[in-house]
Amino acid sequence: MNYKIVIQLLLLSLVVFLIFYFYKYYLSQQDKNIFNETSNNLDIKDIQNNVVKDIVYKKIYNSTSDEFVIKASYGEFIDQENEIIILTNVNALVNRSDGSSIYINSDKAKYNTINNDTNFTDNIELIYLDNKINSDFLDVIFSQNLIQAYGNLVYQNIDYKLFADKMELDIVTKNTKIFMFDNSKVKIKKN
Repeated sequence: MNYKIVIQLLLLSLVVFLIFYFYKYYLSQQDKNIFNETSNNLDIKDIQNNVVKDIVYKKIYNSTSDEFVIKASYGEFIDQENEIIILTNVNALVNRSDGSSIYINSDKAKYNTINNDTNFTDNIELIYLDNKINSDFLDVIFSQNLIQAYGNLVYQNIDYKLFADKMELDIVTKNTKIFMFDNSKVKIKKN
């Protein structure tokens, strides 16, 4: 009689274990995958209403094999579809397929979760190779493979410091254009 009870308890334990295992590794993973697909690979640790804390977003572009990572300590969705989020204390990184990296820091950014375009504002600093850019505004437009900086633009490298209205950096070709809106000359200062 004790032998039957022991076998029944073992079978019951096995069934409970299998149910728990199945739920944990299959059903909960599907929920996570659905969330990641709809949020466009947005990793968030805490969300309440439209406010998000500790945001990390990663995206690899098939056309260039570049990786884009954007982190923020705080964000707030501003539309009903949760496509646009205003980020605070933002750090972004573009890891190029050739091994170079573009670092962007700012106090705020407006991030589009659909097309990944990002508009940085307030205390912007971009570092690329030996170049450093400070400006009031910086736009990363992935559909055009373009980074634009404008508003009190200061561009520095090892030899020079340039003061201009706007800078455009082609992410693919690495070509940079620095110019003034009124076609006047860019101010260049030797370091």
